[in-house]
Amino acid sequence: MSQSDLYFRAFSRARWIAVATTRGIYSGTDDITGEPIVAPGFAVDEIGNVTITPAVLNSDGTVLTPAVLDTWWTVNLRIHGTKADADVDALLPGETEDGFKFTKSKLARFVREQSITVMVRGIRAYQFGATTNRIQLLDPRDIPVPPRVWMGGMSL
Repeated sequence: MSQSDLYFRAFSRARWIAVATTRGIYSGTDDITGEPIVAPGFAVDEIGNVTITPAVLNSDGTVLTPAVLDTWWTVNLRIHGTKADADVDALLPGETEDGFKFTKSKLARFVREQSITVMVRGIRAYQFGATTNRIQLLDPRDIPVPPRVWMGGMSL
């Protein structure tokens, strides 16, 4: 089965849900739980706030320095099956084939063409929106180790 993984950061979970709903990743809201419903062809792993710097503990487990968490909402998005096949596009002008599905993703291309490039802890991120409406797509070519590996491994 064909699949492609993208890694997003949004200023808040509400911003992620708004963008994902607009782009057809979520198809509605569950009447009972109020949680978004993932549309067919997508898998969403809402990681939340990731650890930037782990806590420092002494030998008895007392926290000497608390962990530093990223305040942004982090999400792994997997596009699979026929959606992944339909997501394949041509390379952006000036780019060469590098083996990353990201460079040929229509969704990634849409984000990249609507954004400015910023650096997030040494990783290129394509950011669009302003103030609390910001969302970023991180460039997997700059991520040495994915923040969470999906079962079966990432295919960045």
